[in-house]
This record gives sequence, structure tokens and C-alpha cells, in this order.
Amino acid sequence: MSLLGYSAEEIRGLSYLALHSPNQSLTGQERLWQKLRSGQIQTLVQHLRHKDGHEVPFFATLLPMVNTLGETYKIIQLALPLQAGQKTTIEALIQNV
Repeated sequence: MSLLGYSAEEIRGLSYLALHSPNQSLTGQERLWQKLRSGQIQTLVQHLRHKDGHEVPFFATLLPMVNTLGETYKIIQLALPLQAGQKTTIEALIQNV
């Protein structure tokens, strides 16, 4: 989490939404969580908030872990930070999938 300016101790206990940009719509977040709860893997460019307030773009894949009853019990996120030019290219690729 050093990319976001937090130590391991600081990041522990923060909610998922605490790191997200205030510019992201709640409706979009609700749709994302609905898809994750239904077990759908999601790939997207997301903007996380650095400790000092600026946004850091990441290419992320969110993988819902589903139990034998089909219930999502955990979500694993794999994310890579993006440079400015990469962000536009990856967003275009995601739109075409």
C-alpha cells in the first residue's frame, strides 16, 4: 500500500470505500458490488485515493470467492498501478471486451 502512502498498520481496518475516489458514483459502486455478490469476476480501471488526497489509477480484477452454497464470502483484488498513457489504452480495451 506504499503506492497509496499508507503503512500496513494504517491500511488495516480501513473500509473498501474509504480508499475510493469521491468522484466515483455510488450507483456504479452499487452495480459493481451487486455483480460481485452474484459471483461475477469484474475487470476495471479504478481510482484509489492516496493518503494525501490525489487519485491513483489502477487496473484491477476483482475475484469473488463463492462457497458451496453459491454465496460470495470474500473478494480478492489483484491490481496494478497505471501510468497516464496506459489508463486510456486499458479503458479502451475493457470497453471492447
